[in-house]
Amino acid sequence: MRRRIDQPQKRDKNRVNRESGIQSSRMATATAVISPHSRKILLVSDGEKFDRAATEYALNVAQRLNNDIIAMNVCPSLAPLKNRFSPFRLSRQELFKRRAASGFTDLQRQAAAKGVQCWHLINFGELNQAVEELNQEVKRIEFVITGAETGDEKGTEAVTLPMFLITGKKGDMVMAKQNASRRKNLIQVVGFGALSAVMYAAVFLNTDTVMKYFTRGAWYAALPIITVFAVSFVHGAFANYFWSALGIEAPKQTVQPTAAKRPVARKRPRPELRLNA
Repeated sequence: MRRRIDQPQKRDKNRVNRESGIQSSRMATATAVISPHSRKILLVSDGEKFDRAATEYALNVAQRLNNDIIAMNVCPSLAPLKNRFSPFRLSRQELFKRRAASGFTDLQRQAAAKGVQCWHLINFGELNQAVEELNQEVKRIEFVITGAETGDEKGTEAVTLPMFLITGKKGDMVMAKQNASRRKNLIQVVGFGALSAVMYAAVFLNTDTVMKYFTRGAWYAALPIITVFAVSFVHGAFANYFWSALGIEAPKQTVQPTAAKRPVARKRPRPELRLNA
C-alpha cells in the first residue's frame, strides 16, 4: 500500500515542477538587469524582427528625450500550455529566441551609435498581458511604440500605457505608389501624344483622300463621325494624362456629412371653451 501511495505523490511532484517551469517560461528574459531609475520607452513587436519605421522613431525620440529603450518581442502563438509539457513547443521557443536575438543585434548597434541604452526582452503571451506584466515589474516606462502591423485594436485596448502606432511603412508605400503613377502618366502622355500627332498628320496631309471617301455617301457617311470620335478620344486621353503628370487633377467628389433633421413636435390645438352670449 505504501508503494501505491508514494508513486502518485512522486508523479504529482514532477507535475508541479513542470507546471512551475511552464509558468516561468512565459517571460523568457530576466528584468532585474534593467535600470529602475532611468525613463524608458517600450518598443514592442509581435514577431521576430522589429518594424523599421517604429525602430527609427523610437531611437530618435529616445535620443532627444534622453530615455532608454526596452525592446520586447512577443509571440502569442507559442504561449505555454496550461497543465501540459510540450518539448516541441519548447524547441520552437528556443528557435524564436535565437532569431529574435539576431534581430535585436541591429537595433542594439543603431542604439549604440545614438548613445541610447537598450535592453531586450522576450515574452510568450498576449501583447496586452505582456505589456501590463512588464509595467508592474519595471518602473518609469513612459509609453509604448509599435509598428502598424503589430497586434490589433482589440489586443491593444486593454493596455493602460500610452501606445503609439507608427505607420511609416504605409506612408512609404503610398509615396512609392504616387511615384509609380506619375511614371505611368508620363508613359501614357508620350503614347497618346504620338498617336494624336499621327492622326492629325494623317487627316491634314491627306485631305484629298479623306474628302474623296467622306463625300461618297451611303455607308461612307459614317466615316466622318467615326473619325471625329477617334480623334476626340485620343486627344482627350492625351490631355487627361498630361494634366495628371503635371499634378493637376479634378477635385474628387466628397460626400459632406449632414446633420440629421430633428423631428419637430407638432403643435396641436387645445380645445377651448367659448361662451356665446
